[in-house]
Amino acid sequence: MHYDALAIMSASGIDSRTSASAQLFRYCVVGACGFAVEASVIAFLQYAWQWSALPCRAVSFPCAVLVTWWLNHRYTFQSGGGWGEVARYFSTQGVGLVTNLLAYAAMIRIFPLLDRHALVPLVVGSALGLAVNFLLAKRWAFAARKNTV
Repeated sequence: MHYDALAIMSASGIDSRTSASAQLFRYCVVGACGFAVEASVIAFLQYAWQWSALPCRAVSFPCAVLVTWWLNHRYTFQSGGGWGEVARYFSTQGVGLVTNLLAYAAMIRIFPLLDRHALVPLVVGSALGLAVNFLLAKRWAFAARKNTV
């Protein structure tokens, strides 16, 4: 069965493809997909290979960014794409990553037991990074570019 984010929004009473609430809803759906990708990679590396929390994150984060760029490009912002957009998106995700990792590492530092339960600090870091990433994505990474000649 195929679920379309636009169909889910329509059923929820969100009609406009460009309204801020519609974009935030789609961004959150895409973020959930990215979270699932990242959590899966972390869980695999940690439980199958006994990696510690921070190296898991070094592998899982780029995987999630690639997935979320494509989904946001296609469904959230219906953008033009291109290498410039990809570069802007990865840059904005870098800012969100710093926010995310600071929260992630702080939780592990404050609560050392979380080094073996990395999904808990992942949730906290992801929530804080969401606000930063959405604003930067909307205002800069996926903002319509004017052609200048």
